[in-house]
Parts: sequence; structure tokens; C-alpha cells
Amino acid sequence: MEEWRAKAAECFPEFREIVDEARDPICLWIDLFMCLCNAYDLTPPNDDMIRRIYDFADWCFRQPETDSVETDLSSAVVVSLIESIPLDQRVAADLHRWFSIEDIKGFESLLRYHQIKEEYDKFLLDFIRKKAAQGNSRR
Repeated sequence: MEEWRAKAAECFPEFREIVDEARDPICLWIDLFMCLCNAYDLTPPNDDMIRRIYDFADWCFRQPETDSVETDLSSAVVVSLIESIPLDQRVAADLHRWFSIEDIKGFESLLRYHQIKEEYDKFLLDFIRKKAAQGNSRR
């Protein structure tokens, strides 16, 4: 079993079928983005699921790059998670709890992929305001 698939199965035992059926990391991350959005459908949101998704993203970012976009884990996270965050307002509005200001500034071009400049500027100001109110910790 590929290392990414084994790690995903460990992180998301309740999604074993999704993990097993994923053709590649990009397909898995498309499904995990939907799981992230679904975690916000609950009242209160499923913080445990949200945390595990972001923890798995962090793990993927720390893995060595590969020569193939289909197997490169950081590329999969970028394309299927980070670029999609602005598509769900609930996810975007809650990023201050999960990411640092440095993380968000590093993801600027990715987060702007689905936003015009004014939307991104508003998002960033809101993120910074919320982060300052929480004390600027990463999590």
C-alpha cells in the first residue's frame, strides 16, 4: 500500500472505502475537501474531522516531492484543497483557527485562484482581524 494511502487510512478510518477507491492523491483530496465542507454542516461543526483533514494536509506538505503531478502529495493538497477553500464561505471564515498568518500569506496566489482581488483583500483582512482576536496562534 502506498504511504499516502496508509496514512490517510490511519487518519480517516471512517472513510476507508473512499481512501481505498481513490485513484491517486488528487482524487482523495477532492473527496476530503467535500468531507471538510460536510464537517461544517453539523452543529457545532465537527472540529475533530476538520483538525484531522488539516493535519493530513500538513503531513502531505512535508513529504518529498515526486516527478509526477499524479503522485506529488503537496500538489494534490494545493489543487484539491487550498485552491478550493474560497469556494465554501464557512471553511474560509474558519481558517484563522487552523492556519497562521504566514501560512495564509504563503498561500495567497492559491487562495486568489477563485477570487478577484477585492474578495481576497476582504478575506485577508477578516482573517487577520480574527487571528488577532484569537492571539495569533497557529491552532
